[in-house]
Amino acid sequence: MVIYWILFAFIPTQILSFAYPVTDRYLFFPSVAAVILIAYAVTSAADKFVKKSFIPAAGVLLIIALTWGINTVDYLHEWTDPRSVWYGASKKSPDPLVYYNLGWDYMDNAARFGPKPRKPALPQEQAIQLASKVWRDDPRLTPLISDWKKGVHGLPAEKQFIDDLRRLSHEAYDEALAKKGKHIMPDFYFHRGMLFLDEGKKKEAKQEFMNGINEASRSTFTEGSQEVLVNCHYNLGVVYWSEGNYPEALKWMSMVEDEQARFGGHWFPDIHTYVQRLQQMIKSADAK
Repeated sequence: MVIYWILFAFIPTQILSFAYPVTDRYLFFPSVAAVILIAYAVTSAADKFVKKSFIPAAGVLLIIALTWGINTVDYLHEWTDPRSVWYGASKKSPDPLVYYNLGWDYMDNAARFGPKPRKPALPQEQAIQLASKVWRDDPRLTPLISDWKKGVHGLPAEKQFIDDLRRLSHEAYDEALAKKGKHIMPDFYFHRGMLFLDEGKKKEAKQEFMNGINEASRSTFTEGSQEVLVNCHYNLGVVYWSEGNYPEALKWMSMVEDEQARFGGHWFPDIHTYVQRLQQMIKSADAK
């Protein structure tokens, strides 16, 4: 039975993990097979020894059930962790995608706080759960929750919490970069650029968007690389626009318009309006 489990349940899932290592669904089948194997082993042992003593067989079964149950509960807690499932995964896997996704979640959550969040604000209960994990035993947690319960945003406690989430995002992104190796991850650079942009660090953001463009050119995943390419070009346009460099912004925005038409995408439906607005702004500046 053990040999059959290894040959037909365990080995095939290990081969699949080489194709895409970050997933737990590969363990579902061997886990079920392992339960059957254990049940068979306990039953076989009981058939041989139950006449001599029922207690040892029952004891073995109880130990297995308790161990399995404790591990299952811990696993479920990882899935319900408000910091995302990637937090638990980062304790078990060195894969750069784990740290990239963890950093993305921290960044995404940071963008949901403040008086004018970039993303839809988290419901109060979820926000408190997240803060209670990130700031566990931190004296700043109490005033932060107090502000939220009063419906007040943008005070020092919340600003510090946003800064901490972004710091954790940077740490995860740095870890992903350190472990990246030969992985091609253009969306990693794009999201790292967005993190810098959220922090107002335009120079660093532009460099990451350029890194994303270079990385996308190496990707064999056409649809994904096209989306990253357009997003990087668009956000370069946004940065130059915010700096008042309208000709450079127009160059990138025009590129986005052309690429959307060529790729058949609809990532930025208002891009033509933005291009026209920039053209008008440049004409107005030239006329002065």
